[in-house]
Amino acid sequence: MYHEALLKCGLDYVHKESWQTAVNQMIANIKTGQINKAIPLWEKLRSDLAETADAVIIACTDLNVVTDKKREHLCIVDSSACLARAVVNMYLSLSDKKEGIPE
Repeated sequence: MYHEALLKCGLDYVHKESWQTAVNQMIANIKTGQINKAIPLWEKLRSDLAETADAVIIACTDLNVVTDKKREHLCIVDSSACLARAVVNMYLSLSDKKEGIPE
């Protein structure tokens, strides 16, 4: 989803099918209320990711249930939190501009 933008910014992008399989299984477990099954999958994936990547983009809000548990040795970027910050910043920016315009 983000690979083209990352490459344009000069960042390396790594994707492994085994990672995607683990993510899909975690999401399935979370959606069926089996968070206790998703946590060990995340712990293994987090360990694998920490050996390969400096940062990870989480693009599914379902995963916040498990990714909030431990973050050491891996920078986790929550795309939904980034989007929320960007929307608020844009709104504030537009509000500031609007205040300077006489009606």
